[in-house]
Amino acid sequence: MAAFITEYGNTLLYGILMAIISFIGLQIKKELKNWLSLREKKEIVKTCVLAVNRMYKDKTFEERYKLALDNITNILSSKKIVMSEFEIRLLMEEVYESINIKVVL
Repeated sequence: MAAFITEYGNTLLYGILMAIISFIGLQIKKELKNWLSLREKKEIVKTCVLAVNRMYKDKTFEERYKLALDNITNILSSKKIVMSEFEIRLLMEEVYESINIKVVL
């Protein structure tokens, strides 16, 4: 048994260590991908909301809200990003709160 450990111990230890490092690397990759995806979604929503509010000042808030929602949906679908309408509305409200516009529909 001692001969087996001395001969193959380092190899087994390296194998176990590489498995642990690979697992940690995959978890980091997964979290980074989720973070980047959310960041991209937030940027798209913010850009659309601000653009619609600047371009259509003469329209009512509800009309601008619907225009922004439609534009965001179109952009996300063209980029093949899946996002529910509820998530889009939450991010839109976050943008409106950041520019001090109260959302009342």
